[in-house]
Parts: sequence; C-alpha cells; structure tokens
Amino acid sequence: MARQLTANRPELTRWNPWQDLDWNARMNRLMDSLWPSADGPSELVPGACLEETDEAFVFDLDVPGVSKEDITIEVSDNRISVKGERKEQRRDGVLRRSTRVTGSFAYEVTMPAPIEGKDVTAIMSDGVLKITAPKAVNARPMHVAIG
Repeated sequence: MARQLTANRPELTRWNPWQDLDWNARMNRLMDSLWPSADGPSELVPGACLEETDEAFVFDLDVPGVSKEDITIEVSDNRISVKGERKEQRRDGVLRRSTRVTGSFAYEVTMPAPIEGKDVTAIMSDGVLKITAPKAVNARPMHVAIG
C-alpha cells in the first residue's frame, strides 16, 4: 500500500521576475523626464557655458531677473561657485498663471587648469553674469618662435 506524503508540504509557485518591477512608476518617471509638466518648470537651473582662451577662462551664467545684490561668487583653488536667488516679484493684481521659477540656485564649475583666484572678475549685463578667471602663469600656453 502506497502512502501519500502531502501533509506539511509547502506549495510551490512559479516565480515571475517581472512582478517585482514597478513598470507603471518607471514609465511615469520616464514621461516626466521627457516632457515637463504643464505647470511649468519646478527648479531654477541657470544655463551656462565655459570658454577657454590662451589667457583666461570665461564663464557665462544666464540669470535673468536676478539682481546682482542677490548673487555671491566664491573662488577656491580652480573652482568657482555661484549662488543666488530669484525673488518673486511684487504684484498689485491677482496672479492668474505663472511659469516663472523663483527660488535659490547654486552653480559650480571646476576649471580644467589652475586659475589666479585673486584676479577673477565678474560683470553682469542683460541678465548674463560673465566671470573671467585668468589662468595661472604656469598654466598658460607658451608660444615658441622657430629660429
């Protein structure tokens, strides 16, 4: 007579590797990164570019609507840090819609070569902050004439 061994035996289930992945949340994140929400941007991130000449690095940062009094610039070694704040404008009427981003921002750039920190200059014109950082003397290219 054969005996059946079914008591206290755990039930086996087939493992599905896809069930642990939250595809819906992943697709939502992907779509949000490709197409910003209709509410407009949510973070203040200024555009920037860094140009190198023989004598200096010229760093432009787009900061429209930011007053120069609301910007601080720090130089450390070959790194320049810019922090600032775009404040909400005072209004007399009722604001019905806005896609402007207000708040604080921070931008940091590391120069590809040593700079003369004490000689760094900054000017602001038409919403563009231009920072000029002269290269350290030993980082400047030397032109050698052929004799």
